[in-house]
Amino acid sequence: MSKKSYDFEIKVSQGLSLYCPKFIVTHTGNNTSLSDISIEYNGYKTFVEAKLNGAQFGSPRIKYEDGKWQGITNNPITNTVTHILSENPHSYSFITFAKSLYKDCYYQNIIPSQAIFRDEPFGYFTYNSLRNIINIIGNQYIYKENIDKSLLNTIIEYYKYKNVDYIQIGDNLYQINDNRLSNIPTIDASVELTVRLVNRKSKKWFEIIPTLKLKDLVESEYSILLNTKKKNPFAHI
Repeated sequence: MSKKSYDFEIKVSQGLSLYCPKFIVTHTGNNTSLSDISIEYNGYKTFVEAKLNGAQFGSPRIKYEDGKWQGITNNPITNTVTHILSENPHSYSFITFAKSLYKDCYYQNIIPSQAIFRDEPFGYFTYNSLRNIINIIGNQYIYKENIDKSLLNTIIEYYKYKNVDYIQIGDNLYQINDNRLSNIPTIDASVELTVRLVNRKSKKWFEIIPTLKLKDLVESEYSILLNTKKKNPFAHI
């Protein structure tokens, strides 16, 4: 997590604590299996995710093994993205070219593991081979930018999977799961997807990272951000 993202989560937590002093507000960020913020009051408990405008959604990691794209862990985002990669001509061309370039080495698999790239086991692309492929191709993209509104459902399902009830995006609050507060809108936006090889130079290994970003986001009239001028739906509970 970047410092900017962390500071934003703190700002949202501080806004809740200031405007809702009776709440127990706990910042639980930097944990991919939990929401960023939990709220407790009088037996009521709810969970909030906090995202900067322009931030990516989810923290999925992908691998290519045994002839297919797979998630490192199974969740709605990795499942959807690996299905897209399996049917996409560009990702097929990438892996076909990579295999042909190193056919004498029998490289077939890409796994984002520091141990694997250090030990260079048989059949796996090494750090240097992946770096060379990127240099030859001229970019690091496995799946180039594409905007698809249907991917919004995948993002929402991912946060439902994490038991998130609300998500704060910039100065906008949206509902994810049905909860006690009414009139909070759901997210309305298109989604831009890219998948790229990311070079972790200090560790000398690569990760395959899908990036999902919202485009043309419809604003909400609600917000829980510190110093917001919008309605805070928790303020009068």
